[in-house]
Amino acid sequence: MPEAAVVIVAPTLELPEGASAGEVVLGGTGTPGSELAILVDGVAVGTVTVNDDGNLGSCRIELAAGSREIVVQALGEDGSVAAASEAQQLEVAAPTLGEGTAPVAVSIDQPQSGATVANAPITLGGTGTPGSTIEILTGDQVVGTVTVGDDGRWSFEVTPDGPGEISYSVREAGSTAVSAPVAITVADVTPATPGDSVVIAFPAEGDELPVGPFTMSGTGPPGTSWEVLNSDQVLGTVTVGDDGTWSLDVTPVEGTASYSVRPVGASEIVGTPVRVTVGEATAACDAIAVTCEVWVSREGGRTLRLRSSPGVSSETLELPCQLARKGLSWRARRRSMVSPGGACAQWAVTRAGAHRKPA
Repeated sequence: MPEAAVVIVAPTLELPEGASAGEVVLGGTGTPGSELAILVDGVAVGTVTVNDDGNLGSCRIELAAGSREIVVQALGEDGSVAAASEAQQLEVAAPTLGEGTAPVAVSIDQPQSGATVANAPITLGGTGTPGSTIEILTGDQVVGTVTVGDDGRWSFEVTPDGPGEISYSVREAGSTAVSAPVAITVADVTPATPGDSVVIAFPAEGDELPVGPFTMSGTGPPGTSWEVLNSDQVLGTVTVGDDGTWSLDVTPVEGTASYSVRPVGASEIVGTPVRVTVGEATAACDAIAVTCEVWVSREGGRTLRLRSSPGVSSETLELPCQLARKGLSWRARRRSMVSPGGACAQWAVTRAGAHRKPA
């Protein structure tokens, strides 16, 4: 007799009574062995497989402060949404300071200390307490202020006075405690032209790197200068030597990284990003597209909203792992360019041959 089809029931979602920004544990139930997609404010943030006893187990996700709407969707074998839980609201509190608790240390991590950058506007970035005001300093002079976002990060654009060495540091407004400085060299460089090409020779696609500093290297036209990025974060500027090679000292953080190169002052990367894993990148919930070039930013019906590096075209678009499996066919259409702290492309991706479900 043919094997009976598995009936997928609507999953349930159990939220904690209270939560603070950071890691939050979700609970709930679903069809044993089925895969559930987790959505926060309409954005897919990960997946989890239901245990044999029908429970989600302990699924951990990162949440920023604010009112968050959370839904879990049961996925069918073809990756489509078979059923969904009721949407639930969770109030996520900003980190609070209790007795003996220190505030989140402010830091500046973009660009990397020791980097050489072009004599042009520079985007500084770092971390701090969500909602707090950060002062950016060069020496003891405040050159600007910025508010830390809900995700604990901030960014600020500065324009150097000219070539030379300069250092930046940050502190919370009203505080005298200053972060460790980032020292960089501002140089007049020869920007690459659109026809030039550059290659990252090390690391290679799929490499697993140990935690700690390493030297990235590559090749390109002698005398040209390029910006090296991890996703949309500029790590530094390199100038190709007379022998056609370049190198940059990089200090990565544990997890996944996507390294790419673009001409100084340009928004489009050249070539295909190199994706690597630093240390052990494990999580209770498998992140959507954690090893793919494109990641999901919004999901609704049969159409997904995706963001990618700006240099990706419809011919080279690599769909998230969740879509690429099982041989599903999808059509991609570039929608617009957006710039939330760095240029990126926005896409509308629709399943080929898909039809809307009848009302």
